[in-house]
Amino acid sequence: MDRVRKLKEIDDFNDECESCRKPSLLHAGACVRSETVDDKELEGIWKEFRVKMKSVMRKIREEREANLKEIEITKNWKAVMIQMNEWNTENIERLCGVLVRNR
Repeated sequence: MDRVRKLKEIDDFNDECESCRKPSLLHAGACVRSETVDDKELEGIWKEFRVKMKSVMRKIREEREANLKEIEITKNWKAVMIQMNEWNTENIERLCGVLVRNR
């Protein structure tokens, strides 16, 4: 799953190796495979790969959505904290003004 997370674009998992035509995600680095497979076997490899990747991709999309929600919540909390800080500053300034006038 780490290789999928490192993809630049989430849909890059579906890329085909130019050398062997198998899913490039199956390669740890550059393709070193020299054997060739017929189209029917290659189709079977891709079918199995897509079935397995479906659940992985669903999990990664769920994680990304959760992270986006956390980021949004964090932004909202930051806005609340900034507003509270401004109110506190205003209240302290008012209090100081009252204290100075009552001297």
